Amino acid sequence: MTKEEIFEKWCELTNSYITKEAELEAVVYRWLNNEDSDMSKESVEHLIDSTNIKVGEIKTEADRLYEEYLNMRREQEFKKAVLKTVKKEFGVSPDDIVITGGVLAPNAEDSHLIGRDKTQEEERDRQIALAEIRRRAINNEISLSEASELTNKVNIAYGKSNQEMSSGMHK
Repeated sequence: MTKEEIFEKWCELTNSYITKEAELEAVVYRWLNNEDSDMSKESVEHLIDSTNIKVGEIKTEADRLYEEYLNMRREQEFKKAVLKTVKKEFGVSPDDIVITGGVLAPNAEDSHLIGRDKTQEEERDRQIALAEIRRRAINNEISLSEASELTNKVNIAYGKSNQEMSSGMHK
């Protein structure tokens, strides 16, 4: 599911358990005021117990979805920060698209950009950044731990996992 779908489902579940709680409260209120004398004490207790169980299950699922949503947002924000770091440190752009033209206007509706997907040859930007990290480490401009951190950020920015990197090294 996308981040937006997860958030929408969380909203639905939250509304669902709030509605169930309100309905239960209304039934109990009517029963306590003898407005709903059809129900026995046992049936009201059973209704309260079963509704509370169902509400608990819905709340648990809603909480799980909300955590998933927050994790996706954190991951997205981390990725943005990593992209900015790589652009700033190495002057290369790990974006998937290269903007080739268009108009950027103050009003977003008047703006349009023309772009193309990056080619495989543009993988060299990643290699340039990695070479710069190696150069800085060799010249003691940065520590090995800083080099490792920057290498990790470059690989994340370019969508390369650590597993892909280590399997490529052993070939």
